[in-house]
Amino acid sequence: MAVAHFNATAPAGKAGRFDQVHSHLDRLETLAAEYPDTRREVHERLIKALFNTAKYQGQADRFDALTDTIDRAEELAATYPSSDEVQRTYALTRFTAATAARRADRSEECRVHIDRLDDLVTDYSHVPEIRRRFAKALHGMMDSLWSADRVDEARATMDRIRSVAAAFPADEELQCVSARALVNHSRNAGAACHLDLLSDHLDQLVTLYESYPSEETALRLAQGLFNTVRYRGEAGQFDDLFRSLDRLDDLAARYPDGDVPHLYAKTLSIVSKYLGENDRVETAEQCLGRIEALAAAHPADEVIQSRLSETRQRNAVEE
Repeated sequence: MAVAHFNATAPAGKAGRFDQVHSHLDRLETLAAEYPDTRREVHERLIKALFNTAKYQGQADRFDALTDTIDRAEELAATYPSSDEVQRTYALTRFTAATAARRADRSEECRVHIDRLDDLVTDYSHVPEIRRRFAKALHGMMDSLWSADRVDEARATMDRIRSVAAAFPADEELQCVSARALVNHSRNAGAACHLDLLSDHLDQLVTLYESYPSEETALRLAQGLFNTVRYRGEAGQFDDLFRSLDRLDDLAARYPDGDVPHLYAKTLSIVSKYLGENDRVETAEQCLGRIEALAAAHPADEVIQSRLSETRQRNAVEE
């Protein structure tokens, strides 16, 4: 019976039938009271149903109702402090609420949920999903702070992500969350003309890749290199250009079947454009030569071949 009521909450919430959702939630509460021998099992279903409810309330901007749902989930979490599964689901519920609040520009509510996740990371450091959700929630908030031109707060939020990742060095998935946040941080910094931040972000991505070499961290490093070359090139700054391109060349050779070669081709094409605009024709030709070599190594790759064609045409016009 409890399973049936739990299963019914997701489709009812998705359809916006919240009266039905609350009926199922109340029935789960009643079942827990009526059958004490299975109370914990029913409550584990209930908190998962509350997570479903919070998800769809957030999507529907029903924030008053969402607050009540969070309160019910928090009460259950307090009832079962030794249950990792209950705490994990409670953290997911807080993460969902933080995401909904951020998207609705309810920044203070978002901070409350994130701070509660921070507490859960401390109390349940052995539950990986909790710290990963905390880092992801911080990542979302950081992007919003950049959008609002709140640069110092965005940087402080990135520091919090780095701090939690540093506290759990054996959690490779968490390191990947940190790497993705760094990529967005560097893109936002470049777009906002904070070019002084790019070197530090890139150094951190290099360290992450060297410490946790994988296709995922290689892609994030490649994205960071692209951001650095792009925004510096846009500003006419070409210091350490070939050092960055050499790193991309090495990554593309190590991971020839993924997205890294595409990013390398895109980087070369864009920086070639900026070099031409700054009368650095010879250096632009060197970049064209690199794309030609990359294209020769990937003759069937339409993306790379297209970048080569685009760059050749542009360089010919500029000559």
